[in-house]
Amino acid sequence: MKPLEGRTVTDSDGLEGRIVALEPGNDETGTRVMIELAGGRHVLVPRDMLNPEDDNSIRLPLSFSTITSDAGTEEHRIPVVEERLAVRKRKVVTGKVRVTKRVREREMVVDEPLLRERVEVTRVPVGQWVDAPVPPWREGDTMIIPLLEEVIVVEKRLRVVEEVRITTHRSEFHDPKTVTLRSEEAVVEPLSSANSEPSSSS
Repeated sequence: MKPLEGRTVTDSDGLEGRIVALEPGNDETGTRVMIELAGGRHVLVPRDMLNPEDDNSIRLPLSFSTITSDAGTEEHRIPVVEERLAVRKRKVVTGKVRVTKRVREREMVVDEPLLRERVEVTRVPVGQWVDAPVPPWREGDTMIIPLLEEVIVVEKRLRVVEEVRITTHRSEFHDPKTVTLRSEEAVVEPLSSANSEPSSSS
């Protein structure tokens, strides 16, 4: 293992210092390293706080500025560093599905009541004299239309020759028809996450 004396130590702020000596400690303090900073200032750091890197550099997980010393008592104060876990969540695609629609056909019998009208024409002889034209009128579902003629007599009078009676008859019947109805259902197919999305065509 390469000796520590003379090696460069970089703190968390990127400032560098040089190891000038090792100071043996007791059971409580352990071995400490004296580091010389720019301007001639010296600080003591526990050796187990130094982190050697693969490129032979040495890292200190705190700033030199946070390490203070009391010149009168030579007591060094080193902050205790604690790591805390920061938990975050992010969305990860675990799978894909393709949803397609399929049209299904089914037959249904439609049976609705329908109305049909039938006209019955009946001629009824009347032979009645009238003084003025008689307008058509209704009696229930029957429309009565008087037919008039002029007859030459000593005087002209209007006579109802016959009546045309038009009666409407309604009957209800069923005429079942078969019609085709369509409905859609969704078909879900799981896809591998490695598969690409299908291209859409217009």
